[in-house]
Amino acid sequence: MGCGYAALDNMIYRYNICFIACTLTFVFCQTTFPNSMSVSTNSGITDIKATGQAPGRILSDQGSPLSNAMDVSNIAPCAIAASSGGGTGDFGPAVMNDGREKEDCSYHWIRTRDTLGQKKSAWIRLDWNEKVTVTNMTIQTTECNESCGDDSKDPLYIDSGRNLGIGSVQYLGRNGITWIRDSEFVNKTGDIEYSFRKPITTKAIRIRRISPSTQCKGQQSNPVVFEWKVYGTPVCR
Repeated sequence: MGCGYAALDNMIYRYNICFIACTLTFVFCQTTFPNSMSVSTNSGITDIKATGQAPGRILSDQGSPLSNAMDVSNIAPCAIAASSGGGTGDFGPAVMNDGREKEDCSYHWIRTRDTLGQKKSAWIRLDWNEKVTVTNMTIQTTECNESCGDDSKDPLYIDSGRNLGIGSVQYLGRNGITWIRDSEFVNKTGDIEYSFRKPITTKAIRIRRISPSTQCKGQQSNPVVFEWKVYGTPVCR
């Protein structure tokens, strides 16, 4: 802090020049987001740009700017998991939200090619019995050439190029009929960390147009999901 004096019309005025350094943390509620906005995340810092509103900066030590404003937990185990087809039995959709982590090598695989080898539309989905509010999610998938088995004869073996790297994220609208697109992820090469543009109240979410990342070499079909975690409220009962 520095102080000085100035003379004007034979009067002495004291003025203070104060420099204050402080750190501000902004917490936004759902109602503060306008209709027009863009969000980008980098190392736990999210820049928000919105029409008619000065840019804000949210600091998050959890990697999700929205989860800090709510007391959230993984609510995926409360939901019913489904997919457009792929693994069944021990490799069925229910494996995606059974609470078994990636290191357990328990996974569901999603068919992204038909019997003739042509690409087909593929999706995964979670349905809740009641409305939930979701903020962010994690999808545990393979790296480009990761595998649980030692060789191709191992039942857990995963060929390279079977990660879930591309998808369009949607949620079911309040009318229970219309699907609303939130955003997408493209060419991810490992586990996916995704934050919704704002907290979403819904009874279902899904990821459409699923395919492996084009950055990965190998099979380029039938991507693998170990666990699909969705963070929100209320807690599972």
